[in-house]
Amino acid sequence: SYDGEVLIWNCTSGRVFCRLHSSLTKDTADNDVLEGGLAVGQLCYLRSRMTNRKAASLITNGPKAAIHFWNVYDHDTEYAMFPAPHGMISSMKVNENSSLLFAADVKGFVTVWKVAKYCLNGKEKRAPEVEAAWRAHVAPITCIKQIGRAHV
Repeated sequence: SYDGEVLIWNCTSGRVFCRLHSSLTKDTADNDVLEGGLAVGQLCYLRSRMTNRKAASLITNGPKAAIHFWNVYDHDTEYAMFPAPHGMISSMKVNENSSLLFAADVKGFVTVWKVAKYCLNGKEKRAPEVEAAWRAHVAPITCIKQIGRAHV
């Protein structure tokens, strides 16, 4: 959403299952909302963690140009948050087994993080290990797609 809140809906009941609020949205100025600094643009669901209620199973790209890992079963808890290396993330994907997170940003960089064991059994204080990073374009990257087994 534009103000940093993520709503998870129960499609069967039609009600909100949980609300996710980043620790970064506390004590923010009205300008942050108006300028889009609190917006959450994308999310990735980690399917391999679907049955593990102790693990973070949702990743969001925002607010404030940060990547957030959430456990929707543990009182809507933010399990980790770390800044994107080059600014606002414009596109995110995870591979089939949820072991790698691919993120592209508005400055043309792509970063790949190893997330197979990240936030698997609780909160993390550090960012996951970077598998690879490179400048893919000189302009903002608007989308990354899976091609076969590779993400570009």
